[in-house]
Parts: sequence; structure tokens; C-alpha cells
Amino acid sequence: MIAKTTRILSILSIFLFSFFCKSLAVVRYVNLNNPTPGAGTSWATAFNDLQAALAISGIFDHIWVAQGTYKPSLPAGRSATFRLPGGANLYGGFNGTETAETQRNPTLYPTILSGDIGVIGDRTDNCYHVVTIQNGTSNSDLYGFTVRDGQADAGYPASSIAAPDNTGGGLLVLAHPGEISYTELYNCIFTGNFAVYGGAIGGFGDGGQQTNTNIYQCLFDGNQAIYGGASASIASNGDWAPFTFHSCIFNNNTVSGANASVVYQSMDNAASNSWTDLEGCLFYNEAVPLFTSLTTGSNYRFDLIDCILWKSGSPYAGGYANGNSPVTIGTCDINGSLPSGSNIDADPMFANAAGGDFHVPPCSPVVDAGFPWASPSENDFGGQSRYQGTNMDIGPYEQVKGTVAAAPTATNPPAYCQNVVASQLTATGSNLLWYTVSSGGTGDPVAPTPSTVSTGSTTYYVSQTPASSCESPRAPVTVTVNAGAVAPTVGASTPICQNSVASPLAATGTGLLWYTVSAGGVGVSTAPTPSTVSAGSTTYYVTQTVSGCESTRAPVTVTISSAPPAPGVSNPTAYCQNGPSSQLNAVGNALVWYTAAAGGVGVSTAPTPSTASVGSTTYYVTQTMSGCESPRAPVTVTINAGAAAPVATSPQPYCQNSVATALTATGSGLLWYTVAAGGVGVSTAPTPSTASAGSTTYYVTQTVSGCESPRAPITVTINAGAVAPAASSPSYCVGDVAPALTATAATGASLMWYTVASGGTGVSAAPVPSTNVAGMVSYFVSQVPATGCESQRKEVDVTVKAAPTVQFSWSNACEGKATTITAAASNGAQYTWDFGSGATVTGSGAGPYQVQWAAGNSNLVTLKETSGGCQGQIQHLVTVNPGPKVGIAPLTSPLCAGSTVSLEAYGASSYQWSPATGLSNAGIADPLVRLQNNIQYYSYGNGRQRVYCYCAGHAGHRPGLSSLFRTRCFYSQWRRKERCFSGEDGGRSKGVQPDRV
Repeated sequence: MIAKTTRILSILSIFLFSFFCKSLAVVRYVNLNNPTPGAGTSWATAFNDLQAALAISGIFDHIWVAQGTYKPSLPAGRSATFRLPGGANLYGGFNGTETAETQRNPTLYPTILSGDIGVIGDRTDNCYHVVTIQNGTSNSDLYGFTVRDGQADAGYPASSIAAPDNTGGGLLVLAHPGEISYTELYNCIFTGNFAVYGGAIGGFGDGGQQTNTNIYQCLFDGNQAIYGGASASIASNGDWAPFTFHSCIFNNNTVSGANASVVYQSMDNAASNSWTDLEGCLFYNEAVPLFTSLTTGSNYRFDLIDCILWKSGSPYAGGYANGNSPVTIGTCDINGSLPSGSNIDADPMFANAAGGDFHVPPCSPVVDAGFPWASPSENDFGGQSRYQGTNMDIGPYEQVKGTVAAAPTATNPPAYCQNVVASQLTATGSNLLWYTVSSGGTGDPVAPTPSTVSTGSTTYYVSQTPASSCESPRAPVTVTVNAGAVAPTVGASTPICQNSVASPLAATGTGLLWYTVSAGGVGVSTAPTPSTVSAGSTTYYVTQTVSGCESTRAPVTVTISSAPPAPGVSNPTAYCQNGPSSQLNAVGNALVWYTAAAGGVGVSTAPTPSTASVGSTTYYVTQTMSGCESPRAPVTVTINAGAAAPVATSPQPYCQNSVATALTATGSGLLWYTVAAGGVGVSTAPTPSTASAGSTTYYVTQTVSGCESPRAPITVTINAGAVAPAASSPSYCVGDVAPALTATAATGASLMWYTVASGGTGVSAAPVPSTNVAGMVSYFVSQVPATGCESQRKEVDVTVKAAPTVQFSWSNACEGKATTITAAASNGAQYTWDFGSGATVTGSGAGPYQVQWAAGNSNLVTLKETSGGCQGQIQHLVTVNPGPKVGIAPLTSPLCAGSTVSLEAYGASSYQWSPATGLSNAGIADPLVRLQNNIQYYSYGNGRQRVYCYCAGHAGHRPGLSSLFRTRCFYSQWRRKERCFSGEDGGRSKGVQPDRV
């Protein structure tokens, strides 16, 4: 008892402190979309991070949060949550321009607190609690927020023991030992949250103090849990965990198994306390059981009052709660089995439950039917006062109770005749509803149109529902249908021929009315006269009226038989004046011939037209089928005057094989013939053949007005052509001077020269062929005799042969040495050489030749090559080069084995010694050599001239005596040798002339 008193005093202290500190409140601004966040003292300097605003807020601070989606970031990971400072109030639904809290609108400007902090749509990394309230020294309140995507599943499914991080996915109210956590929620939406305990909201107290949660006008939609789809209160270790819901809506929240789809309440021992009050709430489409209460001891309460439990499908069959302690349900409207107490089962008449609109009309059975549990200042879910009449309504919305309206004014219509068209019923009133029964059933706002198929009386009912009123009693409207008259008698109709004269229709009856349609329309008393213009059937209708009731309509079908088609006719070919004519004909049945288009008397014998006069005459013919005569088909006969022969002249004689043109004549509708009489003419003028010499006569007529004239002759003469002239094809070498071409013409004929085999323009002057380019060019020559008929062309082929390509090569020419000269040989060619004077030559034909000139100078070599009758020539200057002078420098000391001596060559620009054995550098003029044995060196000068030096020395020597070293040098290419020696007296070696030692 002392502990309870302490808790009550603590709560009272919080309320008194809250009242005292209201004047100290500070407004802090948060706008997610503010690009320049500041200190949060205005919208211009608003934080763009809600976490930052919470961090600096204190008791009774007001935090205004603009529309947008905010996600917690502290602490790190899934423990991130928006932890409300003790006593701070959060307001959502701003657009970022308001100056007063009353200006906010959470519906237009939703402010969303989301736990989807990781991969979007992946719930496994969502935070445990979107919002957390713990140990507040004053109540922390939440106004106008949407809280979603919390995932309080710590340890699950391995463990389902209640703990803070598996309780309250959307909001956790937490009190550890010694803590009091108190909160109030207004106009919030909890959706899409999950927890093991309390999908949307969880209260968890575990030690001696309390959590206390009051919830006003909030929507819980689509939350999930293992225990308590919408909420759960866990009171353990002597704690309190009360929940109070005022005017809230619960829609489609779910759980696993039978563990309370809406509210779950649990206490672990007798020292724990908890209660759940649900007042003026709606539970729509929530699965049973909706509530679970598990208690130990007697410190609990679980009450429902003025609530609606409804569903869209089959009614509930009971089982609204389970657990080990009762749940009290009173003054509620329940769709299904009613628990004990003052509950009802009456359709609340929701405006649009499927669309989420749970307002009720003024005459709903829940209006003013509740228990007065709320204070006069409390509002319903829509924000209006809970008291709108003499009592409170059941459910989350209040409505002004309407008064029952008076029945609408309705009168019975005049009696109808059977099968006539009735009019829609009428009544005077507002929002009329029509019924077919005096009570029950469903009204239709569309007034019925009575059926007149059957005779008798039928009563309809109509009510009205004026604004702010309840539906009136139903006023009866009785409709009487009297039997109709019998249809009049009509006779059998006789077919009428098309275009014949018809009579008015007739029928037997009283007050006849004629119609052109089977139903509807307006009848006339005058019988119609059928039209016979078109073939086919037309149905008219006639009624009679007896005692004011018109009968059904009797059909009168009039058949207009089609006039047979006019017989098949064709106008005969125009006749020529005074020519024969044939009897006219047509294709049809029972033909009748007329001389006029209408009227007159026809005859069955077809007329034979007269051709005595020029002009046209029209006859007419009909056929008769099934008694109906067809229209008259016209047959026009034309008599044309005869035509004169066309004007035609014979063309000039053609030469044999020349190109002729088509014959011509002057006239109309020309026809050409190859015989003077008979045959078949053609409209295309013939082109005479010139293949054979001789004369051929053609004939032509003209046709005027269908009459062909006599044939006019045209004679074509073909003169024989000349024989081609005799001519031969010459051959030349390139560069020859060619004469003009020649050919032999017949006596009196002239020659014509062409460059093409046919076509082109000939010239009388014989062409002179060009010999500049090798190849063959064709010319053509014809002769023209005195008759003017040119002969065929004789081809003259002029062949120009190319001179042979002459070339020869030679080796390098050196003084005193023969050079090799060779021509590029061709088969069958003859060669003529000129090597110049002073040359010694051996060789024949194309070579090779060995040629040596006496002096070192340039010599002109000429080669002429004759092949195929054409000669080519080429000349080259062959230069005889002098040989380089390469020698060995004189030796200045005896040459002994083991000594070093300097060799030296001169007279060339570059050198190469061979072999390189013992030489310091084989590529210079004066290498050093260390002598060991007899050795022979070669020195190559530029131009590949060689000096052979043979050096022989004694292998040893005696003291005081010089070794003898001999050097023999000669030039292999110049056949010149030089001997060098060394004397025993130590004198210098020197070069000498040949043959001197």
C-alpha cells in the first residue's frame, strides 16, 4: 500500500511540476530539408537532424518537426533510437512556415519516424525501437507523427523471453528499477512495425516503479508481433505497466498463433500491477483473440467500453480474449457473438470501411448509445468533442443524432394497360430510397419502372432521408395493370411488283392505329400505302383500342417483289451507210421490244435496223419474270458514213541492209496490210526489211466513224549493196614512219574510212597510223558505188611492235684488268656491240665479254639488239679506275723472333690486315706485331686492292748477330710485286723496283 501511495504521489508531483514549468518551454525547430541548419531557434535556422534537437532539449521544450522522413542514428547500429528527453514534447505535421502549433496538419504534411536505418526494405538491419521513452521527470509527449519500420526482435527466435529490445518495435516505454516513464501520444499512426512483444508499442517495467502510457486518437495499422500485434505491457518484479487507449482505431494487426492480435498484458507476480483500458475504440478486421491477459494476483484490470469490434467477412463467433484473467467488454457494438453485458450487434453503417473511412451517419445505431466515460474536453478520433448529443457514441467518432423524417409524398399512378410502356415512379422528398417490401431489404435510389407484362396490382415503397435526419417510414405506391385488348385482324398480304401502284393497307378492329415499329413510336389512324420503289419486305403494325386499352400490335408484312433486271444487251457494231445489218438481240425471258423509252406497245419480234440514213436510232427491250416486267434496256444502233482512203506516198529507195523507218500515212484509225484485199490489218505501221534487194508493196486504210476506207498502196524499193573493198593489215615498229592506209575500191566507187566496226562517221581521207605506242589499232573501210549504197566495212588491223628492251651489266673496271660485260639475253635476238677503240675483247652474242682498255679513262659501250624485225639500242660509259698504291714502310732495325715491329701501309683511305694474329689493331694503317714465327700478312686498301707481305725470320739468333727478316710484297690484281730486304749490317730496309734484290 505504501508503494502504491508513493507511485501516486510521484505521478501527482510530475503533473504539478509540469504545470509550474510550462512558462519555461523553449521551441526548437527541425526541418530535414533545411540546407543551412543552425541553432534550431527558428525555421530559418532549423536543425536538419532530429537527433541533434533532442540532444539539447530539456523538460517542457517543444520540438516542432517539419514534414519528411527522419531516421535515428544514435547509438550506433540497431540500438539507434529517438530517445525523448524527459518532459519534452514533439510535434509533427508542419510544412516549415507555421508560427503556431495549431497551424500544423499531420495529414497534409506527414512527419515520419522510420526505423529502416540500413538497407532499404531489409528489416533485418532495422533499429529495435524507433522511439524510446525512459525515466522522464515529466511526461514526454508525441503529437501527430507516423512511426514505422521498427524491428524489436533481439534474440528471436532463439529466445522469446520478454526483454527491452524485443518489446515495442515502434515505441518502447521503459522503466528500470527506480525509474518512472510516463508518456502521452496524440494523433499518431503506427504502421509496419514488428516486435516479439507489442509490434507498435511496448511498455516494459522491471523493478518497483512504473511505465504509464496514455494514447489518444491514434491509428494502429498493419503491425506484427508474436505477442500483441498492436501493443504489449510487461510488468515484472513489482512494477506497474498501465495502458489507456482513447478513441483509437486498430486495423489489420497480426500475430503468430493465438497471442492477441491487438493488446497483450502480462504480470509476473502478485506485486506487479497492470491495467489496460480501451475506451471508444474501433477494432476492424482483427483476428481473434484480440486480447490476452496473463496475471498473477489481483492487481490488474482489462476493460473495453464503448468500442466497436467489426469485420468485413463472416461475423465473429466469440473468443475475443484469452489468458488466465478475464477481459471485461461492455457497451460495445460487436459483429458476432455477444459477450455478457450491455453489448449490441448492429451495423454501425461505416461511410467506407474498405477505404478506411469509419465515420457513421446520424442515424447509426452507435450514435448516443455509449457510456459517458470521457471528460467534456476530450475529442474523438476526428478532433471534435466526444459529446455531440445526450450521450457519447460507441466507437472512435462522434456524430450528431438525427431525427426520423416524415414519409415522402407519393401518389399511385393511373392504371396501366397490359404490355404498355410504364413510366418511372415518382415521389416528393430528399434522398429517396425505393423498396419492394414494406420493411427490411435494401433501398435503391433509382425509382423503379413498373412492369406491365402481367395484369394485377403491385405495391412499391419509398422513404426519404433529409440532411441531419434519419430515414423516414416507407410510403406505399400501388401500380395497377389492366388487361389489354385483342390485336385486330389482318388479312394475308399479296406480293406487289416493284414500281407498281399499291393500295392502302387494311385491318379489322376498333380505333385502329398504325405503326412502323413493333414497339414505341406514335401510331396514326390513317392506313399507310406501301411504297413500291424498292424491293423487299416491310412490316407495318396495327392496334385496336377497346375500353381505353390499346391492344398488342398485329404485324402486316408487305412484300415488294423485285422487278427482274433488264435483259442483257449490247449495242451492235456501228453500221456503215447502206451496208448490211443484223436483227437485234438481247438475253432474257419473254422479251418485248419497244421503240420508245416509256409507253407504247411492245412486240416480241426483234427489229432489224435500216442503214439507209446516217445517224443513231435507239430501241428498247424488257423481260418478264414471275409476272413482273423489267425496266427497259436501251439498244442504240449507229449508221456511219463511209471513209476515203488515207494519203500515202512511197519512201525513197533503201540500200540493202540499211536501217529503214516505219511507213507513214495520213489518216484516222490506220490499219496496215500486206495484201491488196483480205487479210487482217494491224494498227502498227510496218518497218520494211532491207535484207534482200527488190520491191515490196504494203497497203493502208483509215477508219472514220467505224467505217474502213479502201486500201492505199505503198511500194518500197531495196537497192543491192556493194562488196567491201580489198585491204591488207600492215605491221610497223615503234617509231617507224608509217604511210597512209590503202584499200582497193571498185571502178567508180569511193572509199570511206572508220575507226569503229559500225556506226560513227566515215571520212574519205585514209588515216595515217601512229607508231608511238606498241599495240594493235583497228580501222575499217567501205566503198560507196554510184548507186549510193555503201558496202560493208573491211577491217584493217595496224600492228605496232615494240622495240626490244636492251640492257647490259658490267663488273668494276680497274686499270690493267679485264671487266666482264653481259647483255640481258632474249630468245632469237641478234646483238651488235661497239666497245670503242683500244679495247681488247673476247666473247660473242649476248656475252659475257672480257674487255680490257689500255688506259684508265671512260669508254662508251654501245649495244644494239634486233628482235622480231625491230631494233633497240643502249649506251653506257664504263670508267676504268686506277688501282690504289699500297706498300710497306721500310724497316729500321733487324727483325728477330719475340721482337715487336710496326707494320705500315699507305696509299688507301681504309685498311684491313689479315690475319689479325699478333696485331694490335687489324683495321688501321700501322698496327704493331710481335714476331714469333714465320707469318704472312695481307693488307687490303680501299677498292679491295691487296698487298701480300711475306715475312720470314730466323727462329733464334746468336748474340751480337742480327736475325735476317725478309719481306716479300706483291699486288695480285695489278700483277706487281715488290721485294724488301734487311742487311746484316743493320742498315735500313728499303723498297726497290721489281726484280732488284
